[in-house]
Amino acid sequence: MPDQKEIDSFIANLTKGVDYGEVSGKLMLFKPGADKLKEHFELVPDVYRTDSVIDFANGFMSFTYRAIIRDRSGRVKGDSEGSCNTEESKYKYEWVKEEDLQEGMKVFKVKNSSKSEYKFAIDQAKTSGDYGKPAEYWQKFKDAIADGTVKKITVKSKDGKDQIKFEIASHSYQIKNPDIFGFENTLKKMAAKRAYVSAVIMALAINKFEVGEDDHPPTKKPIPEPEPETTGTTETTESEGKETEFTKARNEKLLKDFSEALPKCENLDDIKGLFDKYPDLKKEDHAFHSKAKDLANNRYSAITHAIRNKSNRYHV
Repeated sequence: MPDQKEIDSFIANLTKGVDYGEVSGKLMLFKPGADKLKEHFELVPDVYRTDSVIDFANGFMSFTYRAIIRDRSGRVKGDSEGSCNTEESKYKYEWVKEEDLQEGMKVFKVKNSSKSEYKFAIDQAKTSGDYGKPAEYWQKFKDAIADGTVKKITVKSKDGKDQIKFEIASHSYQIKNPDIFGFENTLKKMAAKRAYVSAVIMALAINKFEVGEDDHPPTKKPIPEPEPETTGTTETTESEGKETEFTKARNEKLLKDFSEALPKCENLDDIKGLFDKYPDLKKEDHAFHSKAKDLANNRYSAITHAIRNKSNRYHV
């Protein structure tokens, strides 16, 4: 292995903002920097998944990867694990604009922001088509222009002409991410990356760096949570709080149909789609919620087991 002087000399030539960064006074090594160190010092990584949790009913996912770094002689020099899950705030929540906030969405935080529109768009105030927005949206700009609280901005159009835009104060709202399971691949890559970068740091005994993240979760437009579909009339006995025979039979058929359709699911999206088809089974207070959840988890385990040797490796 190289001596510390050689390692320090190479690190000095890394590019700040690309290969590494600084957060709260701490230096963070990014994956591009780890890749350069790996190539230069001829390190051989092996990164694979060691654990995964996918809970459809409660909207939770977690993945853990292990990275082993060997030198060119095959000796293990670094060994580290990295995990990522949907409870991390950047995956659990997302920020939406004022006009995208839907009725019924629970708001966790509010922050000041701004929004702007071209003068011609405000004059046209279209409420339909690709650029249409509610009349109330355009009225806010017109009111701000009238009372002088708008900020006027001049920008260049594609043809080089000056165009006037008006900017007004607004708010952004933090809501719970409505599509947690859309982050499956992102979580896997992030967990693998954390394990890999950490193992490179360990292999070269680089004390000045911590594991950094050079990317962010994709921005998605918020989607209102759909209303549960009813599959029949639920009858209960108020005095005893027990299921009637009708309700029990209906729920048993619901689980039977769900379990018979489950083997046809070939991937995570198929299983998610099946739960969407039977929304009652997603409710924690449903009689067969736990059974449906266990069946789904078992099916997903069977799918991943069948392709484990191929899919568990993370190529760097």
